[in-house]
Amino acid sequence: PPPQLVANCTGDAVVAHVMPFTLQNIRSENWRLREAATMAFCCILDGPTPEAIGNYVAQSVPVFVSALKDPQPIVKDTTAWTISRMCELHASSIPMEQYGGLLSGVTEPLLTESPTIAAHCCMSIFHLAIHFDSQDQPTSALSAHMRNLIQLLLQVTDREDWNEGNLRLTAYDAISMLIQHAALDSEPLFAELTPAILQKLADCMAMPVVSEDDKMAKENLQISLCSIILVLVRALSEEHLGQYADSIMMGTITIFETKNLALYQDAFLVTGAVADRLESRFERYQEKVHPAIVLGLKNREAYTVCNAAVCTLGDMCRALEGRIFKNCDELMMALLENLQDTSLNRSVKPTVLSCFGDIALALNGNFEKYVQVTLTMLSQASQTRAADEDEDSIEYLNTLRVGILEAYVGIVQGLKADNKQD
Repeated sequence: PPPQLVANCTGDAVVAHVMPFTLQNIRSENWRLREAATMAFCCILDGPTPEAIGNYVAQSVPVFVSALKDPQPIVKDTTAWTISRMCELHASSIPMEQYGGLLSGVTEPLLTESPTIAAHCCMSIFHLAIHFDSQDQPTSALSAHMRNLIQLLLQVTDREDWNEGNLRLTAYDAISMLIQHAALDSEPLFAELTPAILQKLADCMAMPVVSEDDKMAKENLQISLCSIILVLVRALSEEHLGQYADSIMMGTITIFETKNLALYQDAFLVTGAVADRLESRFERYQEKVHPAIVLGLKNREAYTVCNAAVCTLGDMCRALEGRIFKNCDELMMALLENLQDTSLNRSVKPTVLSCFGDIALALNGNFEKYVQVTLTMLSQASQTRAADEDEDSIEYLNTLRVGILEAYVGIVQGLKADNKQD
C-alpha cells in the first residue's frame, strides 16, 4: 500500500504524522476507525528504526492481543496481520514479559478463526521462532511452549478449510521454522514428531489425483512435508536419526520412484542431509538413490533440480568416500555433459566444477581415469571472462573461479593420498 512506500522512503519522520491518528482511534467505538488505525500502524512498521517506533510496539502488544477478539472480522484480520509484521520487524522491541500473552493471543485463533486470520497467526509464530533462534543452546524462551505450538499447528493443517488463504502451507512453514531454530531440549519432542510426519507423507503419496488442482495440492503438501523432514534430520540426535533413517529414506525413495521431477529438489535436500549425518552408513541406500541422481543431473531444463542433484552428489561423495566409485562413470559423464551444454543455466556450472573436487577426494587415486578430461574442462572454464562493469557477470565469474579452485584442491589432495599427484 502507498503508506508503506511512504514509510520506507521517510523512515523515522513518518511516525510523528501517523501515530496521533492511531492512538486516537485504536479504541474507537466505530469499528472502521479501529481498523484504519490498526492498518495505519502496520503500514509504518517497515521503515522507522526501533528507536523511533519501538516504544509504540511495546505499548501496543496488549491492545492488539485484545483486538484479536474484536466483534468485527475485518478488525481481527488486520490486527492479526499487524501482529505478524511486528513479530517480523520489531520482535526485539517487545518486552519479554509480554511474550506469554502474545503467544496465547496468536494461538487461540488458529483453530477457530477464518483461514486468513489463522494464517497471519501462523506467520507470527514463524517470525518468533526466528527471533528466538537457539540452535545449539540448552534451552530457549519457546522451549516450554514448543509442544503446544506444534500440536496446534498440526491441527491447523487438518482443518477442513486448509486450502483457503494458503493456510496449510503456512502452518507447515511455521512448524519447520520452530524445529530449525529450536534449542537442544526440544529434541525428544522432535523424535516423537518424526513418525507422525512420515505417516503424513505416506498418506500424501497415496492420495488420489483427479484434477489439476488435486495434483498441485498434493505436490505442495509433499514439498512441505519434505521441508519438515529435512529440518528434523538436522535436529535429531544420532540415536533417533538412526532409529528413523530407514523410514525417512523409504519415503524419499518413494518420491524418486514417482519420476515427478517437480518433487525431486526437496527430496534431494533430504537425501543429502541424511548422507551428511550417516556418513558411511548411507551406503545401504546408495543403489536406490543412484537412478534419481542421474535423472536429476540430466534434467537440465529444470536447472534448480539439476543443481540440487549436483549438491546431493557432493554430499554423498563426502559420506561414502571410495564407495561411490562403482557408479562414477555414469555420474561423471552426466556432469561433463552439463558443462558442455550451453543451454544449461550458468548458475549450475560452478557447482558442477566444485563437485569434481568432492568426487576426487572420495576416489583418491581412482580418480586418475578422469583426470585428463576434468583438467581440460577446468582449463576451458578458466578462460571465461566477464563483461566490463557488468556486476552480474563479475559475480558469476568469481563463483566460477571458486568452483575451479575447489576442483583443483580436491583433485590434488585426492591423488596425493595414493601418491599419484605427479
